[in-house]
Amino acid sequence: MYALSRSGMELPEVMRILSETEHVYGAAAEEFSVGVRHMDLFGKDVVTAIQTMGKQTPSPQFKEFCGNLASVLQSGQSLSEYLETEHESFKEEAEAQQERLLNELATLAEVYVTVLVAGPLFLITILVVIGIAVTDTLGFLRLFVYLLLPAANLGFMLYLSTVMSERSQQDPVEGLVESFDRLSGVRRSGDDTVRSDGGRAASRAGQRDENLTNLALYKRLQWFRDRLSQPVRTAIDRPETVLWVTVPLVVVLTILRLYWTVSLGVPIQVVLDDILIQSTLFVVGTFALVYEVHRRRIEAIEAVVPDLMDRLASVNEAGMTVIESIGRVRGSELGALDDELDRVWADIQWGANVTTALRRFESRVRTKTISRTVTLITHAMNASGDLARVLRIAAGQAKADRRLKRARAQEMLTYVVVVYVAFGVFLVIIAALDLVLLPSLPDSAVLPESTGSAGQVGLGGVLGELGSVNETAYTLVFFHTTAMQAVFSGLIAGQMSGGSIKDGAKHAAILLSIAYLVFLFL
Repeated sequence: MYALSRSGMELPEVMRILSETEHVYGAAAEEFSVGVRHMDLFGKDVVTAIQTMGKQTPSPQFKEFCGNLASVLQSGQSLSEYLETEHESFKEEAEAQQERLLNELATLAEVYVTVLVAGPLFLITILVVIGIAVTDTLGFLRLFVYLLLPAANLGFMLYLSTVMSERSQQDPVEGLVESFDRLSGVRRSGDDTVRSDGGRAASRAGQRDENLTNLALYKRLQWFRDRLSQPVRTAIDRPETVLWVTVPLVVVLTILRLYWTVSLGVPIQVVLDDILIQSTLFVVGTFALVYEVHRRRIEAIEAVVPDLMDRLASVNEAGMTVIESIGRVRGSELGALDDELDRVWADIQWGANVTTALRRFESRVRTKTISRTVTLITHAMNASGDLARVLRIAAGQAKADRRLKRARAQEMLTYVVVVYVAFGVFLVIIAALDLVLLPSLPDSAVLPESTGSAGQVGLGGVLGELGSVNETAYTLVFFHTTAMQAVFSGLIAGQMSGGSIKDGAKHAAILLSIAYLVFLFL
């Protein structure tokens, strides 16, 4: 709002733009759509529409903002100065919110290590000792490992996602109208249309309908063709597409391996765990590799966005148009943005307008920083050719966002290390139980009888014999526990550090590989 108002755009138009950009501004855009509806449908003035937004919003902060904004408009004060003050105030508030978020994440990290790492480890140890000394606890141990522990981890991940919901990434809408959609509204000639020479145009009309149908089919299949023509670029731009290949491939290979195992007469339970762990590592590992390349590319692009905005502002201040500014800046060294600017310039050279070229750039990169910048520039161009002040504001906001993101990453790195260390301790103790405690027990042992006073049962009567211990069953439960703990610990570590479960794929792959190798060689 501050940037668009500095470009000379009227406040009702600014509100209308915000209401149309929900893919960038989320719930705030929905709130502004309330005021836009009251202006467009009910003929309300802008002050009344803003007051209505304040009455209907569930956010006390947004209600206060609407009240202050309406007062500024009624008093005739400078809107740009008020929005500039609010902009700086909310930047400080964003830093304070991040500080609170980091403190909460620090507490959650400690809770996770204590409750979901040390707690299960302590309980498993107690159950094993009781199962050896008193009664069989293998059934309850399996219930805890296969049901309660995954449910607790999933619940923690769900709560963590709600805490970090403001950091979630939304894919922006490309906003491009397909050509066959534009042609769908064109009036078509019927079979009885008379030509100027007195003949019939049935064949021409039929050919036109056939061409439109073929064009619509071509557009529907275009996404499939684009993704197959450049598979590497598709995987880097959209890492989720890797799962379209790896998951079906792993399912087919798993079925073939199981069939081959049965045909050789080997019991399935002997190799089932190995096959499932190897398949999981392949799927998670390939996705983690591609996603890490994608993430590093995005970070490299966002790192130079403030520099790009400053350069565009400087060139625009010299009197160049937006197209000339892009052409001039394209020749400078901007690192990861060089290829993207070349593609933007190629779109312009091939006849696309600046808005379309920038929207395509937005849809390729798909980050909130780029989406906000592109949305700001494309709408500010409609208000004024002087974009220097708007670009300076966009550059300042991009720098602030990057500074906050870098501070959070540095802070959360400590807790990622804590999760790794906690899992290492978990793995060592589980291995000790499996390799030291269980093998040292005799196959059967009898406690010495002890007699008590009258009416009391001696220790030998209570404990009786230590029956044989099913070491294989305990080892299997230990292995499954460690594997599940590795996956959940990795996902939670990535979620805390990066804000998304996708960021935890690499940690899950690393921890699962360590756990699998430990049990494989020991």
